Amino acid sequence: MNFIKTLQLILFIAISTTAFSQKQDPEIYLPSNNGNWEKAKQQESNWNAFALKELIGYAENQNSSGLLILANGKILVEEYWIEKKDLHFEDVASIQKSVISLLCGIAISQRILDINSSVNKYIKSGWSNSDLKNENKILVKHLLSMSSGLDESLNFKYLPGEKWSYNTTAYSRLITILETITAKDIKVLTQEWLTKPIGIKDSKWIKRQGNYDNPHGYKANLRDLGRLGLLILNNGYWDGENIIKNKDYLKEAFQPSQEMNKKYGYLFWLNTELKYHSDCPDDMIIMVGAGNRNVYVFPSTNVVVVRLGRRAEKGFHNKILDLIIESMPN
Repeated sequence: MNFIKTLQLILFIAISTTAFSQKQDPEIYLPSNNGNWEKAKQQESNWNAFALKELIGYAENQNSSGLLILANGKILVEEYWIEKKDLHFEDVASIQKSVISLLCGIAISQRILDINSSVNKYIKSGWSNSDLKNENKILVKHLLSMSSGLDESLNFKYLPGEKWSYNTTAYSRLITILETITAKDIKVLTQEWLTKPIGIKDSKWIKRQGNYDNPHGYKANLRDLGRLGLLILNNGYWDGENIIKNKDYLKEAFQPSQEMNKKYGYLFWLNTELKYHSDCPDDMIIMVGAGNRNVYVFPSTNVVVVRLGRRAEKGFHNKILDLIIESMPN
């Protein structure tokens, strides 16, 4: 085989592999949009029954309101420790940031958002307390990666991209951007673009009462967050529909977004180069909210775990992840 033909074969294999990795996973079961959701049979799932029981008991004793475990999309565990479980929704705190990240991905797919453009391209200047020269330097991706250089009062402290600093106030301007470029309220936009297509009917944005860095709250339940986890597992597809068409954005969102904190992507926590948990797979993705409200996504094993409730003991993250890993099939 001559050099040209060899090169063509290599390119064909590379392109084919990339295209395949961007398709939906046929092994993942997706619940219907009418609410029906199949359950996995524990005895056939090869999960460690003893460790799984310990995991459930630990979650129950740590102020949890509920725990959901999805194996290949099917419900393996669904436990509630509250009354009126069917009506239970709670403000999931910063898990909302991951929702906004997915919406940004859709906006990029529609070519109405460029994360490498200045924030001032999309919203009126003066949104921060920085001078105009430095404010112009803040790009959309700096808000996505928590590297805007602003403090919580939106005062200029560092050049954008120079320092990582978790900043909910600055992040919330992404909501303003999405509302501005679509001329739609974030409630309507989220429903049309994201939640309705994947069968989420009841989760919603709310106006928080009191003094918050971000006045927007997002109320959700276990199953709705489980659907978001499955959308990530399925590469942005849902039942044949390509919800998040820009796969390059998804790839970037789940990789370190800057050099200062390699555990952080675009509003998602990661386990890649700088380990969030040493024993977890490198591809683990986490949506993290205050009060230890978390959605753990494990693409390599097709597992989603959702825990809601109030703040647990110190070290809860590591302990529950230890138990999740111990429970999974070898």
